[in-house]
Amino acid sequence: MKRNVLAVMTAIVAIAASAPAAHAQMGFGIAAGASIPTGDLGDAVKTGFHGMATLSVAPPAVPFGLRIDGMYNQLAGKADVISVGDEIDLRVLGLTANGVWQMPGMVASPYLIGGLGYYNTKFDISGADAENDFGLNVGIGMKFNLSGFGTFAEVRYHSIFNGGDGVDNMAFIPLTFGIMF
Repeated sequence: MKRNVLAVMTAIVAIAASAPAAHAQMGFGIAAGASIPTGDLGDAVKTGFHGMATLSVAPPAVPFGLRIDGMYNQLAGKADVISVGDEIDLRVLGLTANGVWQMPGMVASPYLIGGLGYYNTKFDISGADAENDFGLNVGIGMKFNLSGFGTFAEVRYHSIFNGGDGVDNMAFIPLTFGIMF
């Protein structure tokens, strides 16, 4: 299954990279915000923060585009959850390939986003290994076009398959605010 998901992500990146620059609008952005753990993960860690870099490709006059996101999430642990007496922090790195469906708008445009991701998770425990797993994400956002650049705000749900280190449901919700160039 991991090979199939990796093949799909590779195909999406290849399609995005091969889009002619004259016909597609390309953008680069940076973003940050809060990362809220849900499910079993919410029992082990508290709300944290994240940073994100994004690359988007959108053909003109078509409401559908592609976006590649790289994320860094840091979530602080809750004390005495795993009986070691200390707080155990969690770091989640993610690379996602997403489809974006944007509704037309002048200054503000709502959009839906979702796709596949590859996540690297590591709990801050002596001797703990990092785990690599695939996952899915889905969300909604609002893009605001300004003079020369744009801003966006979005909320997404990320679910990591086979979450690691005793946490069965590795899921979190990043609340993101960013700038697109």
